[in-house]
Amino acid sequence: MDDVVLRHKLYELVKEIDGAPKTQQENAIALANKKGASYNPPAQNVKSLYELLDYLRFIIKYQAFDLEATRRENAYLKRIVGYDDG
Repeated sequence: MDDVVLRHKLYELVKEIDGAPKTQQENAIALANKKGASYNPPAQNVKSLYELLDYLRFIIKYQAFDLEATRRENAYLKRIVGYDDG
């Protein structure tokens, strides 16, 4: 969801809360403050994210290594066969 859509939905929610009776407004605001204050992403999700990033770094390094090895092998085989690039 992009920023514009999120802002629009929040604006609609605020309008809806403003139109509610005073007691419901207070309850909604209290609940939002309670949920907002207690929000903390689980450490396990953050740990999993770092593990995935480390794995991605490893895969990228391996792919770069494999590409260079393939280039060296290709050049070696071309020399053996006597293939001329020009």
